[in-house]
Amino acid sequence: MSETQADSIAKSSVETTIQPLHQESATLRQQVLQKHELPKHALNVASPTDSLMSPCTAKLQAHKKKYYMKRKPPVMSLQNTLQSVQTEKE
Repeated sequence: MSETQADSIAKSSVETTIQPLHQESATLRQQVLQKHELPKHALNVASPTDSLMSPCTAKLQAHKKKYYMKRKPPVMSLQNTLQSVQTEKE
């Protein structure tokens, strides 16, 4: 009988079901995030100081604008160049 009890214990331990991992966590996560989303009107808030610029920022903007104005125009692709040459010939 001891062997049958040991066999039954071994079989019962093998037959134990393994619970699957929780797959619902993704849907729960989405539900939680949806509750915490900002309202759309809150994203369009403008501060009264948005139009103000510090002297340092103004200087940096002027410096950047100066270099952007001096830059070379972008190189046109070969197809655009050929089209412009053909239109000039006509």
